[in-house]
Amino acid sequence: MRGRIEGIFMLRALIFVGLCGCASLPTQNAASGEVSRTLLINGSPLTITLNEPSLNSQAVDRLFKQLQREASAIDATFFATGSLELINNELAKSKGPIRISPRSGQMIADAMRGYELTGGVFDPTVGPLIRAWIAMKGEQPSPSAIRDAMTKTGADKLILSRDLKTLSTQVVGMRLEPGGLRDGWVVKRISEMLRERRLVNFFVNFRGACWYASGLAADGRPWRVLINDHHTRRAGLVYLENESLSISVSLVPRPDGKPGSKGHIVDPRNGFLVQESRSVAAIAPSPLDAEILSTATVVLGSQAGDAVRRVDGGSVIIFYGESKKPLMLGVSPKFERVKGLDHGTYFEGERASR
Repeated sequence: MRGRIEGIFMLRALIFVGLCGCASLPTQNAASGEVSRTLLINGSPLTITLNEPSLNSQAVDRLFKQLQREASAIDATFFATGSLELINNELAKSKGPIRISPRSGQMIADAMRGYELTGGVFDPTVGPLIRAWIAMKGEQPSPSAIRDAMTKTGADKLILSRDLKTLSTQVVGMRLEPGGLRDGWVVKRISEMLRERRLVNFFVNFRGACWYASGLAADGRPWRVLINDHHTRRAGLVYLENESLSISVSLVPRPDGKPGSKGHIVDPRNGFLVQESRSVAAIAPSPLDAEILSTATVVLGSQAGDAVRRVDGGSVIIFYGESKKPLMLGVSPKFERVKGLDHGTYFEGERASR
């Protein structure tokens, strides 16, 4: 499970977006026939690009206001005052049952599905292990602390009612940390709202961590994202058409400002942080499945094949070790290695237009 060790290890890979990047706050023409706008969602950028020339400016303004409200409501679930934290306060005291909202129930159900798909590697109950690492300020907890935390982890210990309105656990002291799906939930819901309005060609990018591409860009080609390898060097372009991309990295800069990097993703099988440098790009039809695969593959590395095969249409691109050539698992992704410094950037497009 992506160990989002809050306040200490939260960081994602630096990603450069080929067509719609991180736009300025006002509406702008990202390309001929496209409109792109970046909304701030609880301080995080959500960039949406529409290739729908028939929309007038008033319709675009109304649409983006609705999208911002919905995205903010979903994202707020993960903050200290959100519904998941209220559930955790109850789980700290008892095994339940706890009454929960249908939206929270659906989020928990989605995360439990990730646990099943990955054989327990994507674990939304990794919270006690994260707390153990936080207590040690990022240094390794004692073996006894890890053993104690692991008695309170495992999504198979969660009991969710069929109507998604009641949650119980098998042990007291469990803690939900499904933040590995935070970006996926936002991107999924925004994409659903756009499709409900019969929009076909659009591109959603939340926090430079999760994308969904529908239809085609204004140039008639699939949408594209420029991704980095595990050394934060530009690696290549991923082309997306009616599918999602999620990025996860195993190491991030040290939170204390000292040289070097530290792990920030907890392996729920042993309670330790993943220490091998890996960068993973996961592609799947669903944003949630892409998020599940990217997190699980950072933990599993080259052994992620079984998890990838369980996701229909899923694939992963893994950068690790000394090789400049990534390992690819699953359905062959549409990936093109960069050919030069300007490849896939704004500057390449400017040069070609002259």
